Amino acid sequence: MKIEVLSLTHDRALMVIKGAPLHLANSIRRVMIAEVPTLAIDRVFVAENTSSVFDEIIAHRLGLIPLSGDISKLKFPEECECGGVGCPNCEVRLFLDIEALEDNLTVYSGHLKSERADVYPISESIPIVMLAKGQKLVLEARARLGKGKIHAKWQPVSVAVLRNMPKITIFNSCNNCNECVKSCPRHVLREGKNKPVISDIISCTLCRLCEEVCELKAIQVTYEEDKLIMQIESVGSRSVKEIVNEACDILKEKMEDFIKSFNEELKASAEVVSSG
Repeated sequence: MKIEVLSLTHDRALMVIKGAPLHLANSIRRVMIAEVPTLAIDRVFVAENTSSVFDEIIAHRLGLIPLSGDISKLKFPEECECGGVGCPNCEVRLFLDIEALEDNLTVYSGHLKSERADVYPISESIPIVMLAKGQKLVLEARARLGKGKIHAKWQPVSVAVLRNMPKITIFNSCNNCNECVKSCPRHVLREGKNKPVISDIISCTLCRLCEEVCELKAIQVTYEEDKLIMQIESVGSRSVKEIVNEACDILKEKMEDFIKSFNEELKASAEVVSSG
């Protein structure tokens, strides 16, 4: 297996995977979505809300605000000594106390005050609710660790796409009319000296519009079975590098658990047969 990283930032990654079975790469993709833990607001205690928006709607909006921070010292609520009731070992409290005194006021994620300096919304400009003059909102929110398979608010990625690498072949019968170049919505092709040139194969969506407009059938669009394109975008709570590494660790652990359980079952079955 060979991986070529085409681009990598804190929030985004684009890579080409060569020689990996589709089911293996897809397993990593699914683990990134469903199993890699993140921090999200899970419980909200509203002390005062005189806005026009129900408490439940505000709580739902708060839950969807991505939170950044060090989660290594936090435990899952179900694994904590407190039994999931809530304590500093399994949750982080955030507070909101705001009132529209002189004019209408939009409450943003930046108004949330965390009890831990290292846990905070990834953006201060996510709108929560609008308060009319004289309205007030006072609440306490509690963020907990969770996984995307439980609720989408815990998904660390907004995009996790896997597709085959496109393959475009332009035959010598091409008369260089450039109709395929004009028809491509992603600008994959550009004009060449004797025939069109492939300029951005990664952007090809396999729509095959170029094939349809070519009267000479001089262009063919297929895909390479042994090459996969993986595109990942983090919601910002964790870096793409962290997400990929942890997804692979989780998948490895699952496989080890499977092998262990399988061998234990074989051993138990053999003992039953021998004792019989």
